[in-house]
Amino acid sequence: MKYEIRSIGLWSFIKVSVFVNLIFGFIFGLIYALVLSAFMSMFSSLGMIPMEEFDGGEMSFIGIIIIFPIMSSLGGAIFGTMLGALGVLIYNLVVKLVGGLELDLNNLEPQPTSMSAPPQQPMTAYTAAPPPPSSSTPPPPPPPVSSPAPPSPPPPEAPPSSSPTSSPTSSHEPPPPSPAPPSPEDDNKPPQT
Repeated sequence: MKYEIRSIGLWSFIKVSVFVNLIFGFIFGLIYALVLSAFMSMFSSLGMIPMEEFDGGEMSFIGIIIIFPIMSSLGGAIFGTMLGALGVLIYNLVVKLVGGLELDLNNLEPQPTSMSAPPQQPMTAYTAAPPPPSSSTPPPPPPPVSSPAPPSPPPPEAPPSSSPTSSPTSSHEPPPPSPAPPSPEDDNKPPQT
């Protein structure tokens, strides 16, 4: 997969650069102070550097070890970040003219297939069971308890009809369909034998 860096955010670079330069400045300042103290003590023991030149004697070595890391971390954070921010601004301008850096990335992890399940870690006495999935919605309230409904009244009875063919059971049934009247097309047909 090829990617291109089209721009770098200036504020995000400054935040990261200050933090990284503080750390590296302190580490390099500490190394520099230790090496400088070792050389100063070696040269003073050989008599090349008179210790009277330093006002504190042994205290000057401790001061170097404390002050150098602090000064180099602050200097790295200020000046390193300023130079880096200038570099980011120049990069963002150049990208508009000639394009950005191309990165060729390769995915080393195998892609899971849709047929196989992800590998599961076997449960042992030392592994805990996964927590149950949490839900951000509260559980539904229980259904309301209802009192039994009063019995419904029986349907009203229909008054008896005066026709002799009707019965109480057939009062609710619809009347039978009447035969359809003959159509004019039936008159033109010859009689069937």
